Amino acid sequence: MAVAQLLIWAIFAGVTRHPSRWKLWLVVVAGGLAMLLEIYDFPPYQGFVDAHATTIPLTFGGVLLEMMLNFEPLTC
Repeated sequence: MAVAQLLIWAIFAGVTRHPSRWKLWLVVVAGGLAMLLEIYDFPPYQGFVDAHATTIPLTFGGVLLEMMLNFEPLTC
């Protein structure tokens, strides 16, 4: 499912002329990096950070960017 989601985002970013196209590519790259970290699942580094903990900011950042893409400012 993650691969399908990344492919859909990449195709959408490549085909459309969306004003925030670079944010879409950032979501695709961060999602791919998060997927690779989950696949390799390295042990905790010095007992603090493991692969699962490093993917949280990557995937949460993607959600924030998705929210920013759909943001419409209020007009007075």
